[in-house]
Amino acid sequence: MARTVRDAALESRTARGKLDPSGQPYYRALEPGLLHLGYRKPLTGAGKWLARHYVGNGSYRLHKIGVADDLSDADGAVILSYKQAQVAARKLMVEQAGGGVGTVADAVEAYIRALEAEGRSPSAITDMRCTANALILPALGPIELAKLSTPQLERWRNELARRPARVRTREGEPQRYRAHRDDDTPRARRASANRVRTVLLAALNHAFRAGHVGSDLAWRRLPPFKGVSRARLRYLSVAEAKRLINGADPSFDRCYRRRCSPAGVTASWPSWWCRTSILILAHSACVPGRVMAASGSTTCI
Repeated sequence: MARTVRDAALESRTARGKLDPSGQPYYRALEPGLLHLGYRKPLTGAGKWLARHYVGNGSYRLHKIGVADDLSDADGAVILSYKQAQVAARKLMVEQAGGGVGTVADAVEAYIRALEAEGRSPSAITDMRCTANALILPALGPIELAKLSTPQLERWRNELARRPARVRTREGEPQRYRAHRDDDTPRARRASANRVRTVLLAALNHAFRAGHVGSDLAWRRLPPFKGVSRARLRYLSVAEAKRLINGADPSFDRCYRRRCSPAGVTASWPSWWCRTSILILAHSACVPGRVMAASGSTTCI
C-alpha cells in the first residue's frame, strides 16, 4: 500500500474550505512527473477530486474520480476523503497503464477491427492479419502492454531482419524459406523488418490513443533501420535486352537501328546496353543516342 502524501491545504474539509474558488484545480504530486491529485473548488457545493497522469510526449490526461467530502461524510465510492482520493488516483493510473490485462495481441486485434470499421478493403485486412500472425504475434503477442520494453522490441526487430525471406507454403506444411542469398539480401531483410515494424507501431499507437496503455515511450524509442529503402537494381541479360527491343514500338526499333546501334552490330547487342536497368522508353521523342533509365537519369549511347 502506497503511503498517503500529506498536504495541509487539501487533506481536511476545513482547510479546503479556506481555498479560493477556481476553475483551475489545486494539485498535489503523488508520483512526481507521473501522477497528481487535483481538487477543483467550485463557487458553491462540494469540490471535485481529479487525477492527472502523464501519458508521454509531454502530455497529461485528466480524469474525474469523485466528489470531495466537503459537505457529506465519505462513503469510499462516490464521496471520497483526501486519502481515498489518493487511492483512487493510483488505481486509475495502473488501469490506464494496461493493468496487466491488455497484451500486444489485444492491441493488434483492436487495431485491425478499427481498420475494418473504417472500410479498409478485405485484401488489406487479410494481408495485415497474415503479417501479424506470422511475424508479430509469435514473439510479442502474449506480452502485456504495460510491460513492453524497448529492448524487447529491438531484439524482435533484429531477429526479424536476420531471418530468411518466407515463401508461400501450403497449409499444414512446415514453413519454407527462400534459399538464395546475394549481396542485397541483408538490406532487403532490414527493409522488410521496417515494414513489419510500421504495422506493429500503428497497432500500439492505436492502443495508446484509446487509453489502454499509459505511455508510448517503449516503441517511440524503437528506430527503423536506416538507409535500406531503395529500389532493387537488376540488369537485363542479352536475351532480355533483345526481347525488349523486339517488343518495342516500331518507331523506336527504327530509331535504335539507324541512330543508336554501332555500325555493323546486328547479331548481338553491345554489353553496355545490357548493363542498364529496366528501361522506360520514350517512344514519342525518340531522341537519337539517348534512353531514359528507371532512375530518371539519361544515359547516352
